[in-house]
Amino acid sequence: MIVHDKYSSEVFAEFPDPPDQEDLFKRARDAGNELSALSEDEINAILNDLFSIMKKRRAETAAAITAETGKPLSYSRSESERVEKISPEIHVPLQAARRCTLASASPMGTGVVVTDFSEPFLTASVQAIPAVSQRNPVVIIPYEETAASSHLLAKMFEEAGFPAGSVQVSPDAGIMENENISFISSISSRKIESHRNVKRYCEEPGIAVTLVWKDTDLDFAANVFSRIAIENRFIRDQELIVAEDSFEYFINALKEEFMKKRTGNPADYDTDIGVVTFPSEAQKASEIINNALSRRNLLYGNEIKGNAVPPAIFMDDSIDIANPIYAPIFKVVVAKSLEDSIRNINMARPMQVNIFTSDLNAARMIYEKSSARSTYINDIGSYIHNINNYSVDRRCIFGC
Repeated sequence: MIVHDKYSSEVFAEFPDPPDQEDLFKRARDAGNELSALSEDEINAILNDLFSIMKKRRAETAAAITAETGKPLSYSRSESERVEKISPEIHVPLQAARRCTLASASPMGTGVVVTDFSEPFLTASVQAIPAVSQRNPVVIIPYEETAASSHLLAKMFEEAGFPAGSVQVSPDAGIMENENISFISSISSRKIESHRNVKRYCEEPGIAVTLVWKDTDLDFAANVFSRIAIENRFIRDQELIVAEDSFEYFINALKEEFMKKRTGNPADYDTDIGVVTFPSEAQKASEIINNALSRRNLLYGNEIKGNAVPPAIFMDDSIDIANPIYAPIFKVVVAKSLEDSIRNINMARPMQVNIFTSDLNAARMIYEKSSARSTYINDIGSYIHNINNYSVDRRCIFGC
């Protein structure tokens, strides 16, 4: 298996072909037997070693994520740090049972973990850690293009002291049909087509809608959105709803923030925008921008050249971006009232809504009436929704 650097196209990492399914599941069964013999204290001690290794190898992990995805090094480091922050919360059995359907009072058997290309290390970690902590060996199925960080994670598990075979990596999606599989966990844009009647946990990517209401600190909202929304994340910030009274000021503030962003080599720490993981994403973004240009609805942005997609803002109701586009292009909608905002939010069918407002009642109204599964207030959510459902920045809501 070969993983190419998305910026230079050079070979970044090369891994031996995985064992055939018979050998792979034999290793998993042996690991499962060894895991079952470990006490709770022994599991927790190994997990603590795993978290320490993650911190020590943060730079190596970030470099692997950047090479395989094309996202800037600063954002790859952020992905690694988010895993470190989440991991101690999800390994404790009681907490894991509340946060992840993989958690079980007793081992279930060998499972499959399917990852996403947008956040390969994060989507592998938040599934593998609770599974293995409950003594379930797993086989990670990554996209071949973003497999390096999954291999790195598997090495970390073994280095920490988990039995060999506790975490294995194979790009073969056919493994999901194997009779030795006890459960399938997927946080991925990849469709799960297995016919096996086993326990499943599946999370598909979705879009996030951000509402900027007129009573908020507009410069603060523009700064936060410009920093976080351009990341390639599992939940894509795709649509902006802006209060009519604040529209002109906010869009100008956002343009100024976007103009500060540097496009270039993602391995340079000062780069804000790298390259897309797949050329098809650049092609989709280019088609939308060209369409907006032809209709004179492009508020900010330029034609795309190559696989680097700079930020773009457009207004065009004829363009539907209900499916995530892994590039920093954003549709803007003007809202005349909170009710109008809620209608627009629900029409977009988002997985997540981000609200910028200083009015707690307005935030509560949108939280209660929107169809989104996750809500963030005066912030842009960074976690997959089953890990952290609700976040409040007290700085703007309560003035403290």
